[in-house]
Amino acid sequence: MKNGNVRRTAILTPLLVLLVAACNDALGPQTWSDVPEEFVIFSATRPELLGRPAAFDFISLSLLRVESLGTTGQWDAVLAEQAGEYVLVPASAFPGAAETRAAIAPVTAGSLADVLEAPRDTAAFRSVAVPIEVGGIYVVRTRREFCVEFGTAGVRYAKMQILAIDDVAGTVHFAVTRNPFCNTRALVPPDNS
Repeated sequence: MKNGNVRRTAILTPLLVLLVAACNDALGPQTWSDVPEEFVIFSATRPELLGRPAAFDFISLSLLRVESLGTTGQWDAVLAEQAGEYVLVPASAFPGAAETRAAIAPVTAGSLADVLEAPRDTAAFRSVAVPIEVGGIYVVRTRREFCVEFGTAGVRYAKMQILAIDDVAGTVHFAVTRNPFCNTRALVPPDNS
C-alpha cells in the first residue's frame, strides 16, 4: 500500500500544480475591477488640436491620435463636434469600417455603478454620431478583436460617463470601465453583482 500511495502522489502532485497554475493564466478564473478610470479626450474637429488624442480604444482603455500611423483600426470612437454639440462617433460610422461592430448605446441610469450590463437589444447600439452631455451615461460595444479565451474574434463592452465638457479647450473629461472578457455583457465583476 505504501508504494501505491507514493505512486498516486507522484501522479497527482503535477496535476494539482497544473490546476493551480491555470488559475493565473489567460484561460483560468480572472477577476477584474469596475473602478472607473478617468480620461480627457480632444475634439478631432478643431484644426488647432491636431496631434492631440481624439480617439479612444475601449479594449485597452487608452487614448489615441487618429492621425498617427498605426492607429487605423485600433480605436472604437472619436470625439467630434457637429452642429455646435459634442458627439462620440463610433469607428463603424466611417466608410469601410462597418464590420468593426463598434457602436454606442445611450442608457438611462442614476450613476455609472447602476449600469450592470450592456443592453441585450442590439438596436440600442448606434453606429452613427451620438450626442453627449455632462452626466450622460453610455455603453460602448467595441470593435471585433482577438479573444484569448475563445481563440477567435469578439467584442467587449464598456460603460462610460461624461464628467465635464470644456468648450474653450475642446475637451471632454469622462470615466470608463470595461469588461475585459469577450462577448460578455456584464459590466460589473461576478463578485459585485
